[in-house]
Amino acid sequence: MPYDCFLSYASPDLPHAEEVHRRLTLAGFTVWFDKARLRPGFDWHREIEEGCEESRVLLPLLTPRWKLSDWTRYETYGAEAVIPILAEGAWADISTPPLRRFQNHAVPLDAAGDADWERLFAAIHEMLAREAPQKPRRVAHLRFRPNPYFVGREETLNEIHEKLFTNRTAALTQGHAEAITALGGVGKTTLARQYAEKFWRCYRQMFWVDCVKSLDSEFAAIHDVLRPEPTYQALKDADKAAWVRGEFNQTAGRPLRLLILDNAGNEDSVLPWIPRTGNCHTTITSRFTGWSAGIENCPVRVLPPDPARELLLRRADRSAEREGTVCDAVAKKLGYLPLALEQAGAYVREQGPGFPFAQYLRLYEENERKFLDRNAPGTTEYPDSVFLTWRATIDKLPAGARAMLRLCSFLASTPIPVAMFVKGAGIVAEEARRIGGGETEEAGEFETLEWKAALARYSMINLEAGDSFSVHGLVQAVERHQVDESERPGLVEKAVDLLAGWAPEAAYEYENWPVWRAALPHAESLWEWQRDDGRVRLNARFLGSLGAFQLSQGAYAAAELPMRRALAARERVLGAEHPDTLGSVNNLALLLERKGDYGEAEPLCRRAREVIERVLGAEHPGTLRCANDLGFLLAKMGKYDEAEMLDRRVLEARERVLGTEHPDTIVSVNNLAGILYRKGEYGAAEPLQRRALEASERVLGPEHPQTLGCVSNLAGLYRRWIEVRRRVLGPEHPDTLATAAALSQVEQRKERP
Repeated sequence: MPYDCFLSYASPDLPHAEEVHRRLTLAGFTVWFDKARLRPGFDWHREIEEGCEESRVLLPLLTPRWKLSDWTRYETYGAEAVIPILAEGAWADISTPPLRRFQNHAVPLDAAGDADWERLFAAIHEMLAREAPQKPRRVAHLRFRPNPYFVGREETLNEIHEKLFTNRTAALTQGHAEAITALGGVGKTTLARQYAEKFWRCYRQMFWVDCVKSLDSEFAAIHDVLRPEPTYQALKDADKAAWVRGEFNQTAGRPLRLLILDNAGNEDSVLPWIPRTGNCHTTITSRFTGWSAGIENCPVRVLPPDPARELLLRRADRSAEREGTVCDAVAKKLGYLPLALEQAGAYVREQGPGFPFAQYLRLYEENERKFLDRNAPGTTEYPDSVFLTWRATIDKLPAGARAMLRLCSFLASTPIPVAMFVKGAGIVAEEARRIGGGETEEAGEFETLEWKAALARYSMINLEAGDSFSVHGLVQAVERHQVDESERPGLVEKAVDLLAGWAPEAAYEYENWPVWRAALPHAESLWEWQRDDGRVRLNARFLGSLGAFQLSQGAYAAAELPMRRALAARERVLGAEHPDTLGSVNNLALLLERKGDYGEAEPLCRRAREVIERVLGAEHPGTLRCANDLGFLLAKMGKYDEAEMLDRRVLEARERVLGTEHPDTIVSVNNLAGILYRKGEYGAAEPLQRRALEASERVLGPEHPQTLGCVSNLAGLYRRWIEVRRRVLGPEHPDTLATAAALSQVEQRKERP
C-alpha cells in the first residue's frame, strides 16, 4: 500500500521517532515506521526498499547519530520529496550533502510547540497535494556482478556519492562528473560497480560504458535499451549514439541517471560523451589523473592493512584465528593491491584447505615473476595479470618517464625525493637514450618535472608531501622483471650513482642528516642489490657514506658490512695510502670503538693517523681528525696519559689552524675535558667542559647533537664532583652546594625545548 510518509531515524533516537510517529498518525497521515512494520523473519532490506519506494514524503529525523548510520543514509536516496526534521543539533553538523538542497524545508522540533507541529503537517500536506510524479521504469544496464568480497571502501563510496550530489553551481539540473583515478589493479571498476549497487535508489536509470571498446557501439547499446521499438533498430550505431548523447543532456521530464564510463584512457577520449546538462551524473574510472577543473577527481589508493587481510581471508575462505598473522605478511608483500590480493586469495582457495598462506608466501618469493604473470579473473572478470595490467601503460610513457620508473624499481617503495632525479637528470637522460626514446642531449629540472608529471598523470606514481613521490612495490617488481637479467647490474649502478650524486658524502655531519634520513630506505635497498649480486660494481663513496650515516644514528650492526666493503674497494682501486682509503680505515675504527671492539679498532686508528700524517702533513685537518679519534679511543681504553698528550697536541694545532670556535676545535676541547674527568681532575675538567658547551651553543645551536653531548658531559662531571665533595667536605659545605647549584643549571639546559 502507498504511504504518505516514511520516517527515517537512527536506532538510538527511537523515543524521538515514536513521538513523531504518534503525532503524524493522530494528524491522519499514513506512515511507514519500522517498529510498526518490521517483524522477526522479515527480509528487512527488501521491506525498507519497498517502504521507501511506496512513500511520497521522506522524513529524516536529524540528530548527530542520524548520519552515522548507513541505513538512514540509504533511506534518503532517490526520495520524491524530503522534509528534514531537526530534532537535535545544528544543521551544518547533522545533515549530509544530498540533504542540503532541502534545507529550506527543514522543520526544527528540538523544542516544538503546537505551532511547529502544525507547520510540519502543513508542509507534508503541501507535498502530498502535488501530483504524484510518474516514475519511469528502472533500468540497470550494468556489467559484472557486485563483488561479494568488497571491503574497506565504504568511506570512499560515501565520498563519491556526496561529491556527485553536492552541486557546485546553483543549477540543480546540471550534470555532474567525477573521475575515480588510481593505479591499475586498485579496484576502480569494482568500486564503480559497488557504487551502483549501493546507491541504485538515487537513480531510475544506470548505464555502463566500456571505454576500451567503440564508444559509438557502447552508446548504441544504451539506445537499444531506451528505445527498443523495431522502428529505431535500423539506425546506424553513430546515429543511435548521437541520440543518446542528446537525450542525456535533456532536463525536462527526465529521471536522474547514472552513467559509468569505465576505463577511460584520458579526458580527450571521453569528454564529448560526458553530459554537461540534464539529470545525469557521470562516474569515470581511469588511470589518467589530469582531469580538468569541471570534473571532480577522486583518487583511490591501495587498501589499508586490515581490509587487505579481510579480503585475503574471505577470498581464500580462511579464518583470521588460524592465518591472520601470515595474511598480514602476504598483504604487505603484495603492497595491499586489491587485484594482487584477490588473485592470491583465489590461488590459495584453488589449492584446497590444506594449502596455507605461509606456503603461498614462500612460493611467491621464489616465483615472483610467474605469479605476476598469472591470469586469474576476479569478480569483475578482469582479464589481465598484474604484469600486463601495467605494461600497456608503461609502454606509452615518454622515454624519460620510463627511465625514471626503471631506476626507481631498485629503490624502496617509500617516498622518493624529486630533487634526487633533478640532480641526476643526466643519468636519467642516458638511460632514456638507451631505451630509445630520442631524448634531447641535455636534461635538467624542467625535463625531470615533465617526466614526473607524465608518471603521475597515468597513476604510475603517487605524489607525496615534501616534493617527493612513491612507486608501488609491485610496479617496481613488474619493471624489474621487464629488464633482461644481464642489464640489472648496470641499472643498479646507475641508481646508486643517482643517489650518491644527490646525498652529501659527509653523511655523519648533523646538517646532512635530513637528506640522509630521506635517502636511507633507498640506500639500504640499493645496498641489498649490491650485496646480493656480485656482478654489481661497488660504489665505495656510496657505501662509505651509508655506513657513516648508520654509525651516526647508532645502527652499528647495519653499518659494519658497508664500511668494510667500502674499505676493501678503496684499497683495491685507490691503494692503501690514498686519503679516501685512510678515511674508510678511520671510520671503521670509529665503528669498532662504538661496538667496544677496542682490540681491532686501535691498530686501524694508529694506521690511519700515521699514514695520513705522512701523506698530508701533521696539521692537515684530516690528520688532526684521525689523531683526535685515536685520542678518544685511547681514553676509552684507559690509556689516559697517552690520550691526554695526543689531545692537547690536537687542540693546540686546531686552535692555530682552524680557530678557537671551529666545530672541530670544540670537539677537541670537549674530548680533553673528558680525559681529565676520567683521571679525576674535576677542577681542571670543569672550565674546559664549560668552554666546550658555551662555544657549541653559540656556534652550532642548543639542539645540535654535539651541544647536547656537551650538556650531558658537564652534568656527569658535576654529579661525580658532588659525590666526592660530599664525602670529603660534607653535604652542607659551600663548595658542595655551589657544585649542586651548577648541576641544577646544567639540568635546566637539558630540559629546555
